[in-house]
Amino acid sequence: MFIKKEVFESYIKDFQFKELFNELGWDTVRKKFSIKVNEQVFELDALAEKRDFLIMQCSPQNSGKMPDASGRKKIDREITKHYFEHLLIFIDSEHSTQIWQLSIRESNKPIIVRETTYYSHQKPELLFQKLRDLFFT
Repeated sequence: MFIKKEVFESYIKDFQFKELFNELGWDTVRKKFSIKVNEQVFELDALAEKRDFLIMQCSPQNSGKMPDASGRKKIDREITKHYFEHLLIFIDSEHSTQIWQLSIRESNKPIIVRETTYYSHQKPELLFQKLRDLFFT
């Protein structure tokens, strides 16, 4: 599906990921995961699903911050046990920062973890370009 950049930008800036992927034709899904990393429990809410590819949003720590890189990798490993292909969106409680984490798995190759950080004061052009491959027709 096609989405205008202005509409995409509005969803991203307002942290309305479920609505974004719904408009893009992804299927609605209701799943939750609780994952403990270093004595901190992170809640992950499934936002959308398409062809066994799950998109989830991860709640911030009690302090309001996102997990660090090591914590994000641990969360990714736990989710991989349930969904091999997925996109994780980490947010902070102030809604100033998003980290979009995609792990690419190819047979006989090491896992490649790609992260794109978006700050709310930016235009989400880079995020729009990187997510283009997730826009199904």
